[in-house]
Amino acid sequence: MDSNIFTINFGNGKTYFFLRSGRKTIYWRYDYVLDEADAGFPQPVNDQTWPGVVDLQNITTGLYWDEGRIYFLYKNGNVLSFDVERHRAERGYPRPMDHWREARNWPRQVQDRMGAVTAAVNWHNDVIYYFLNDPQDTFMRHYRDTGQVSDPRAVKVGFPGLAFDLPGRPVTPMAAFRWDNDKAYFFHSGTNDGLYPGGQYFRYDVWSDQVDKNYPKAITNGWPPIDLTANGVEA
Repeated sequence: MDSNIFTINFGNGKTYFFLRSGRKTIYWRYDYVLDEADAGFPQPVNDQTWPGVVDLQNITTGLYWDEGRIYFLYKNGNVLSFDVERHRAERGYPRPMDHWREARNWPRQVQDRMGAVTAAVNWHNDVIYYFLNDPQDTFMRHYRDTGQVSDPRAVKVGFPGLAFDLPGRPVTPMAAFRWDNDKAYFFHSGTNDGLYPGGQYFRYDVWSDQVDKNYPKAITNGWPPIDLTANGVEA
């Protein structure tokens, strides 16, 4: 199932939440210090608010890489580099995965899998996790210092307790990010067939490697006024 939401922690105290519905994409900006959404949001995603970010319907996720760079990943395996300081896409992007400087040494099978990524999160110790939209509900681990990427592994094995409530069927996280307080957040907006209504999120403790107690919770309760269900795009 395609992801209609994605999130990006910009590493500057601001986190962005994106929601697509049809041909419309909107976003919220959330303040980490104040723990609230900034005033004046949501806003539409267009060339005025996100210059150079094109082909929005095919973006699967966004990823904070380091100070000054954000990467958007696409279903077709392309990648777009976004300059945070200038707040615009870099020239020459989007470009194919094998032309991306961070992935040029990856095996072809790893590059091919990147089009199935639904969520990506910059963890710690130069590790990035990519969550895949596949029947096995898997993730890959990317070691930035060596460039190596692990084989896919089941989310339920690598992330204890991180299981959205859909009996007998795995549901891959649709969005994820980590804050500087060593907490990571995982979101799901619901399945297209309505069997899983979504609108939930988990808070995950990075160092104890487990879901915090009393999760999942409703997104609308934990991140007001952000609504990552289909209703949110009408906001």
